[in-house]
Amino acid sequence: MQKLDAPALAAALNALAETFDRKVIPAKALEMWFDTLREFPTESVLSLLHSWPKVHGKMPVPNEVWKALNERAIEEREQRNRTEKAKREREYSNVSATPEGERCLSEIYRIVTLPKPTPLEHWRKVVDTPGLPFISYEYAKEAITKLTRGRRTEPMEEAA
Repeated sequence: MQKLDAPALAAALNALAETFDRKVIPAKALEMWFDTLREFPTESVLSLLHSWPKVHGKMPVPNEVWKALNERAIEEREQRNRTEKAKREREYSNVSATPEGERCLSEIYRIVTLPKPTPLEHWRKVVDTPGLPFISYEYAKEAITKLTRGRRTEPMEEAA
């Protein structure tokens, strides 16, 4: 919610107060309500407040409204995640349905399952890669120095 939405929140809360035969909500209490619910979209807050009398028999407190809105937000996120997951699965099955897609997926799987290089192997590969920015080589040399410091070198490594 934005500060501009405070009057709409006040109107909805005072309408609820009238509905449940309560006194008008004072300005300081409205500020507390606003601060409690500010993380939620205005439409969600007002919608919940307008539908409150349908399922509740008493005036809400900020905590009850916050919990209800939070549960709604969690459910919406979970639904969005389920939808995105189903979409990715459909895309995967579409890609794997073609010979070219199957070949690409096999190559990706091969690369992902390769054993990871040790840090020393990684930095040596950086040093051996032509065309990188100067700073890459500096970082690589510094890392190699740190990794080999205090380490006994084998005769094969000295020749390299």
